[in-house]
Amino acid sequence: MGPHIFDRRLFDKSSVLKRILITRSEPGASATASRLSAQGFDPVVAPVLAVTQRTIQVPDGVAATLFTSGNAVMDFPDWLRRRPAFAVGTATATLASSAGFESVHDARGDAQMLAWVLMPDHVHWLLQLNEKQTLGSVVNRLKSASARQSNLALRRQGSIWAKAYHDHALRSEESLIDVARYIIANPLRAGLVNNIGDYPFWNAVWL
Repeated sequence: MGPHIFDRRLFDKSSVLKRILITRSEPGASATASRLSAQGFDPVVAPVLAVTQRTIQVPDGVAATLFTSGNAVMDFPDWLRRRPAFAVGTATATLASSAGFESVHDARGDAQMLAWVLMPDHVHWLLQLNEKQTLGSVVNRLKSASARQSNLALRRQGSIWAKAYHDHALRSEESLIDVARYIIANPLRAGLVNNIGDYPFWNAVWL
């Protein structure tokens, strides 16, 4: 269990609910216990597994590495460190970078799709970017991935999207939910359906 799960405000320290069982492996278990003790809790360290390093025989032709835990970041051949590495979160991505992997991708991503609706000849996306990526790079990847899947499904080749796109940066006073509702209502305004529930090509994180 990660330390971020616990918040001392969630517990009444006058109650008996102060003892916390920590089942993660070492050395993380003891580190978590120390943080919890400093907050007035009574941690019980009882790891359910132990992580040991072993020599990895990497077969030829591996295109990338997927790390599901920081414990997996250990000695790898130099040639594999030059291949892309995908990590389940920022902490694991940081460990992979410090271990010498040159191209590390964080599963938290560089943008969040808040809402979208696909129209017959265009699409609307409501995106929230992080500070490291530009809108252009994210849109290009969305176009590339969706075009590739569409061509596979339709058994065709060639471009699907126009090169240009229109964007609008939301002002601080604009409501994300109101903008999402406006985007999703496009099929209604276009007369494609009378009820948005009858239109299959849309979604939003607030559902």
